[in-house]
Amino acid sequence: GFALGGGAIAGATSSAAVNAARLCWGVVPSLLARPCASCPAALTAGGIIPFAALSRPGQQQLAHEQWLAPLRRALGRPSLNATEVQVTYGAAILSFVGAPHWGLALGGCGGFPGGVSLAANAARLCWGVVPSLLAWPCASIPAPLSLDALSAGLTLAFLTDGVFAACKLVPHGYLWLRAPPTIAAVLSL
Repeated sequence: GFALGGGAIAGATSSAAVNAARLCWGVVPSLLARPCASCPAALTAGGIIPFAALSRPGQQQLAHEQWLAPLRRALGRPSLNATEVQVTYGAAILSFVGAPHWGLALGGCGGFPGGVSLAANAARLCWGVVPSLLAWPCASIPAPLSLDALSAGLTLAFLTDGVFAACKLVPHGYLWLRAPPTIAAVLSL
């Protein structure tokens, strides 16, 4: 973890990356082959990694310059820094959290006892675009305001999902799937 120091960081991060890649290539195909609760949980856990790596402690402990240099060259952005990458990732994730509501609404009223009213589906569709509208300006706002705005947006999205869960408009366990990455993201931003 974050206890590494000095020159050991580069070797440790590259070997950790290799081990993580081996783990992913060994585990993910078997998870995808059999639909189950562990696949969404594994993919959700993987989504936490960029937030942790790009957090302030992550930036201090990991060799970001090694992977930022090629990214800077590829994008033609010599001043690109880890915080900008974190803001971009956070905005992408905030945009994503509305998407399940579109999927639930467009998937029809099935899957829930008694079906879902047209008003509930309209609420899902309307809410589904709000996170994207919140995330969009964050990509242009300088840090630290962008980081604070993303944290607020992710918190609002989670609280709104809590309302949908209380109304039984999201699958059972959805909030348990959303809680760890939301907490990790908000704390890392």
